[in-house]
Amino acid sequence: MAIPREPQPLNLVQWLVRTAVFCVFYGKSLELRTRLAYSPTYFAALLFWPFQNNLFHNLIVHTQRCYGTLLVSINQYFAPSNFIITVDETAKGVVKQTWNGAKIELDIPERIILIANHQGMRFFQFIFLKRRWAADKGALVKVMNSLASSKDPLWLLIFPEGTVVCEATRKSSKNFAEKIGTVDHEHLLLPRSTGLNYCTQTLRKSVSHIYDLTIGLEGISAGQYPEDIYTLRKIYFEAKYPRNIHIHIRRYAISKIPDDEDKFAEWLRQRWVEKDALMSEFYTKGKFPTSESSKVVPLKMNSVFELYVLQHM
Repeated sequence: MAIPREPQPLNLVQWLVRTAVFCVFYGKSLELRTRLAYSPTYFAALLFWPFQNNLFHNLIVHTQRCYGTLLVSINQYFAPSNFIITVDETAKGVVKQTWNGAKIELDIPERIILIANHQGMRFFQFIFLKRRWAADKGALVKVMNSLASSKDPLWLLIFPEGTVVCEATRKSSKNFAEKIGTVDHEHLLLPRSTGLNYCTQTLRKSVSHIYDLTIGLEGISAGQYPEDIYTLRKIYFEAKYPRNIHIHIRRYAISKIPDDEDKFAEWLRQRWVEKDALMSEFYTKGKFPTSESSKVVPLKMNSVFELYVLQHM
């Protein structure tokens, strides 16, 4: 099963100490986030926005990196987890150790499209969508044209399901399956293909591959919804969080993916059939299959010095 031995619940004293320490740490993180939001870097980015898009982009990337460090630090100390990374035949060699064996790194191009089975900030260049093509097309066309003409590194992360799996979305997925005359999935939601197809076709000249991530959380069994099991309160106050997060990587060359809208939709649905089967195996065996030995990557900062840098930026 995918459920490991349940950790012992915290007693009252442990809960009070953990809650107090978390509140102090989180309060400090709020101070740091405020500092990021009103930092000279942030305002410099705003000043340069109309004149120097490249400089604006670089400054925003810097603030994103700082904010990411802050989020990682919170989880490192209050919900320490490992990424268990596996690959299939299409993605052999993507995950490897550095020359000295000290770290795990990804050997992938600078510009890729990522799709995943799980899920803001407009200033951080998130693309906000309403999940209706008629309403989203204008915004998506503008952003994709900008990305297509840029030579900057790019990870375009897309969730074709559009939202998380829960009781309400499970019903919507079933209704959508009936509407298009197909069978709903057991563990995943049916993907929407129009937006992903447009992104793929627009970026085809500068992006060579789509990387597909299938994600499984330890402590979740088939039929359960992660958002019900791992709430923020349980994770940070009660120390109930997934000790291992399993990520299975597959890779597809965009040149071999059909560009016809109907054929692309069928291609994507078939990938989701495979992903649903992967989730079934995960819930049965507690792990994904792999063509190479799995890699364990602790979710942590490279160094606590990164927090010092945040304090003094």
